[in-house]
Amino acid sequence: MDNRILKKYFKDKKIKLNFFLLMVIIFLYIFLSLKNFLLFHTFAELFSIIIAFNVAIIVINTFNISLNSYFTFLGIAYGFVAGFDLLHTLSYKGVGIFNNTNENLPTQLWIIARYMESLSLLFSFYFLNRKIRPKIVTIFYSSVSILLLLSTFYFNIFPKCYIPGLGLTQFKVISEYIISLILIFSIILLLKNKEKLNYNIHILLLLSIISTIISELFFTFYIDVYGISNIIGHIFKIISFYLVYKAICETALKEPYRTLFNRLNKSFSELQTKTNELKKANEKLKYNVSHDYLTGLHNRDYFQHLVDNLRFENRNSVGLIVCDIDGLKYVNDNFGHTSGDKLIISTGNILEKSVRKKDLIARIGGDEFAILMYEVNKQDIKKIIQRIRENINNYNKNSGENFKLSLSIGYAIFDNESKSFEDVFKEADKAMYRKKSKKKNTRLK
Repeated sequence: MDNRILKKYFKDKKIKLNFFLLMVIIFLYIFLSLKNFLLFHTFAELFSIIIAFNVAIIVINTFNISLNSYFTFLGIAYGFVAGFDLLHTLSYKGVGIFNNTNENLPTQLWIIARYMESLSLLFSFYFLNRKIRPKIVTIFYSSVSILLLLSTFYFNIFPKCYIPGLGLTQFKVISEYIISLILIFSIILLLKNKEKLNYNIHILLLLSIISTIISELFFTFYIDVYGISNIIGHIFKIISFYLVYKAICETALKEPYRTLFNRLNKSFSELQTKTNELKKANEKLKYNVSHDYLTGLHNRDYFQHLVDNLRFENRNSVGLIVCDIDGLKYVNDNFGHTSGDKLIISTGNILEKSVRKKDLIARIGGDEFAILMYEVNKQDIKKIIQRIRENINNYNKNSGENFKLSLSIGYAIFDNESKSFEDVFKEADKAMYRKKSKKKNTRLK
């Protein structure tokens, strides 16, 4: 681990205070071990047990807020580890809770707890990217614990870990090395996933696992359960569980509120994004409802809606032009619908270029267009039609197509107060078809 990371971590005043408190606790335990080892062992184990149960209770009860599967898995696991550590403490030589026991039973319970702790740390990384089902995990740990307890207390088939007069069995020593190896793999996974964890949590868990490995190594040396290596092993166990508490328990108490706040911010941001998307979708829908998909001009429905709701203050100043593309079917049949669509689009562009800004253009049929004009007279309409024809001629000169654009155009104007818009439209439509009939023998070339 980079020394710069540790230096940065220990610069924090709060961390310095926690480190000082931990050192005070360790020195008190060392002093106690010199006076009364059994009391030291009981207090050391109870310290770890209380921490482990706290981790379990707090993490599980804050799961609905934090939704942190990784911490929840570790919390459940440490709850069961604490249970086996408690049985280990109660069965320890000299406590007198379990009758007719020697040093083997507490050592067996110890090794079970350490296997459970190390394997849980290893498999906890599985839940960094996956959702946990707490009930399933709890049932699994309960089932495994029952089987282990039966193998130890009832069937007496769990391998012996300590033989009075001889010390630790080969199974116990090898198990401690296996546990240390599992913890080393946990460190590798922790380093690989450091970006997925809070910086402080990552450092604390790393130091905790290292402390556990040191603890396990010291537990491979002792012959007497009251020996010095046993004392040092328990000291490092205290350090390990204290660091787990700082990493998980304190974070689990504080982080849910930060998580909830961040989730609310994220939800608000997502809501704003969805609102903007909905607004854009509504605007697009509104546009699509009122506009022709091909030309971008207003469509027949919008044109009809506008006409139905018009209130003309001066009918004599409202005019209408209706125009139809000549020979569009011929273009579609001989040059393809893509060429026909291009002709329709070009017609829309020419009409937009020819009219005034306040005039409204709509595509009201496959090849038919209408222009609604305000504040016009016949001379104004004729000028607009003339501009349309000039723009058509310019288009035909420059288009480079094998066919020419031609429009039949008719117009009408409100010339008396009793005329309805339908009458005006029919008049313009008839004028357009009269022009079209004159071209009926004309072929587009």
